Order: sequence, then C-alpha cells, then structure tokens
Amino acid sequence: MKRWTRLVAATAIAMGLHAGAAAQTGAAARAAAREVVEQFSKRAAVEGAEAMSRELAEFGGEVAVRETLERVAAESGEATMLRAAALTRQHGLDALRAVRRMPAGASAPVLAAVEQTAPDLVGPALRALAREGEGETLAQLAARFGPNALEAAARHPGVGTPIVQKLGAEGIDLARGLSTDQAMAVARQADGLAALGAAERRGVMSVIASQPAKAAAFLDAHPKFFIIAGAGALLATHADTLLNGEADIIIGPDGQPMLVQKAGLVERSVIQPLMTWLVPILAVIVAGWGAIRLWGVMRRERLRRRAA
Repeated sequence: MKRWTRLVAATAIAMGLHAGAAAQTGAAARAAAREVVEQFSKRAAVEGAEAMSRELAEFGGEVAVRETLERVAAESGEATMLRAAALTRQHGLDALRAVRRMPAGASAPVLAAVEQTAPDLVGPALRALAREGEGETLAQLAARFGPNALEAAARHPGVGTPIVQKLGAEGIDLARGLSTDQAMAVARQADGLAALGAAERRGVMSVIASQPAKAAAFLDAHPKFFIIAGAGALLATHADTLLNGEADIIIGPDGQPMLVQKAGLVERSVIQPLMTWLVPILAVIVAGWGAIRLWGVMRRERLRRRAA
C-alpha cells in the first residue's frame, strides 16, 4: 500500500512539474508572439500599415503566431522557439510560414541551417521553405545537408530543391556553378541522372559542370537521352563531339548505343584542314609554272629578234 502511495505521489509530482514546465513554455511563447506582433506594428508605421496588417491577418493574427511558436516550443524546446521568434522579427512572417511547414521535430536542425546560410540567401531560403509543395521536402533536406541545401533552393527557385532531392550532395555541388536556366535543364533530367550508375553519373555531371551552357542546351534538345542505357558513358567519353553537334547516339543492331558522325563531319575535320595548307602550296606551284612559261616565251622572243 505504501509502495502504491509513493507511486501515486511521484506521478502527481511529475505531472505537476510537466504542467508547470508547459505553463512556463506557454507563457514564453505568448510573450514572444506579442514581441513579434509589436515588431510588425513598428514596421507597419514605416512600410505601410495596410499591407503589413493584411499580411498578419492572412497568417492568422497574433493567435496564429502564438500557436506556431507554441508548437515549436513543444516539439523542440523553448530555446528553439526563441530562435524562431528572433528570425521572424528579422525576416518577417516568411520565417513563421517556413516553420509552420516543417515536419514535426525538424525545427531545431532547420533553423540552425538557416542561421548558417549566407545572409543574402536567407530570405529566398525562407520563402522556399514556406512554399507549398516544396517546404516540407526542403526542410528534410536542410536537416540532412544543412545550409547547402537551402542555398541551392534559394539560388534556383523551384528547381534547386528537386536537384538536391534527387542527386544529393552531387546535386548541391553541381547547382553552385549553374545559372537558373541551366539548373532547370538539369532538373528536367534529374530522374535519369539519378538512375545512372555512380561512375557514369559522376562522368556526366563532370561534363555538365565543365560546360554548363552547352550541356544544358544538349539536355534540352535530347529530353529522353538517359533512357538509352549506356548513353551517359558515351556522353562522358565524347563530350566535345556530342555537345558541339558533330555526332549523334543511336542504338546499334546489338541493342547497344553507338556514336555516329553527322554528315559533313569528314569535310569539316579532314578536307577543310587539308585545303588550308594545300591551297597555298598549289598557288605557289601554279605561280612558279606560270613564271617558267613566261620566261620561256620571253627567251624565244629575244632569240627571234636576234635572228631577224
């Protein structure tokens, strides 16, 4: 009986402590929410009250701000909630929109990744995290790859996240050197690239990284290129020939891909270079032959005059 009494007492104490901690966390979230709303009011005086008020109302007002911060506190602790509030005061409601889309328990690592992101990319990264259909996936990638995933999404809106999702760390490295248009071409082929063997994929991605403009144009012109088994290896091996449009890949009789030279390549690669040095030589020969003929005519004319 005494044992049961002690167990009940311990449970009651634990529940009381938990309730006290929850109340304290709730109070902290309410205080942080009020600070955020106050910060919005101050910004409204500078940036336009109507637009700021409408943005806050669309989010759900102070109640939605508080509920979002309370959720972060409950899942990841008060310290993480305070970081979310600080980020919101600095970057506006995009930060809370991003937090609201994060999977349960992901707030702490994702906020850490945001804090490590280049300052000029934090805003675009938060907007990507807040974007419907992208935010949840990007949050998972940020928890795994850190700020690098966020920077890829920020640099290439709408396509950076799929590249990282499908190509991982290799996609992050590749995205750094691409324009957004080039990243779009890679994103359209990301499934095919991801399906390649590791060595073949590295070879193709090295080609894309070294010649991004030509590679992007080639990928757009050949949307089903990687459906051909072994085509990636041929691209890696014959990159210049293929990217310059001097050859195509076809399926041979044995079902294997093969490289075929386009019409006119022989003329461009053999005859034209040959003519470059052959024509001057022929010109010298013709000029010499003409000079000899002219000298002979002039000699005969001199002899004829002497005889006369």
